[in-house]
Amino acid sequence: MKSTIKLPLFFLILLILSCNSEDEKALHLTGEVIGAETDTIFLIKINQDTRFDSLIKIPVNNGNFKYNQKLKNPEVVNLAFAESVKNGAFRPMPVFLENQEIDLTIYSENEFDKNSIKGGELNAEYERYKKDFETKFKAQNTPLRDSLSLLFKSNNYFNEKAKKLHKELRNSKNQEEKIPIYKKLEDLEKNNQHLSLKAKKLENKLEPIVEEQKQFQHSYIEENSSLVSYYLFLENLIYNKEKIDLNLAKRNYQILSQSNPNHPYNELSSNLISAIENIKVGKKYIDFSAPELNGNVVQLSDKINGEIALLDLWATWCGPCIAKSRTMI
Repeated sequence: MKSTIKLPLFFLILLILSCNSEDEKALHLTGEVIGAETDTIFLIKINQDTRFDSLIKIPVNNGNFKYNQKLKNPEVVNLAFAESVKNGAFRPMPVFLENQEIDLTIYSENEFDKNSIKGGELNAEYERYKKDFETKFKAQNTPLRDSLSLLFKSNNYFNEKAKKLHKELRNSKNQEEKIPIYKKLEDLEKNNQHLSLKAKKLENKLEPIVEEQKQFQHSYIEENSSLVSYYLFLENLIYNKEKIDLNLAKRNYQILSQSNPNHPYNELSSNLISAIENIKVGKKYIDFSAPELNGNVVQLSDKINGEIALLDLWATWCGPCIAKSRTMI
């Protein structure tokens, strides 16, 4: 009789200990900053606007920092120095956060390639991906990109027509003068008529390598549908949306969303794909409501009421936007 009571009790204790162990699992992020003067580290989540969104801020004391948090889902952030973010130009470092111990060594921005991450299965996977990518493409990529960089520094990247427009842009006194120049430059780029002959030859050599890189990344996502792949996928959706292959993006999304159920990245990816697919010339507009200057909510469809309309989206902090609005008026 005694043994029958002790056995369930033993398993009950194990269960309680196991649950407590799960509850105690959390992210313990520690780090050291070497050769850089900073008092705060920022962790920037995917698709956050550094100017307005609430960022994770970690104080740096005597070159050391720490951050503890119990995460509902693993996620990727870009680590950056607060001072650089506030200045509007910063070099980010991707870090995958999990409920594990992760230790970082961070150098000054011009030595970010020396940064190291210890801890976290996803960080180890991302490091392997980067090494495989470099092994396959670095030897092809580096000479071409270095040559293009030299052309740019020596003012031989653009052809004479584009150079003239860039000069006019530099000499412009206000945004009203700049807007038509931007439009001319945009038209040149669309028609591939902005490069010098040397730059065009180098870009033509680089193009098939870039296509091969895209295929390499797609194959990686199909074979490794982890959060590392989700990060690579989202970076493309956000920063290369003009050149995205929509059918390929949809296939990648199916793979990633099924392998990462209930992750917030699923909704973000779905919204980004919908925006790329639907917000185009000739497509039907997406109705929405927003408050006007007096705070009254206005429905777009009520204002348009079946008429052809021009909708200009801009912000009070955007100088070129305000200038463009004035020219339209």
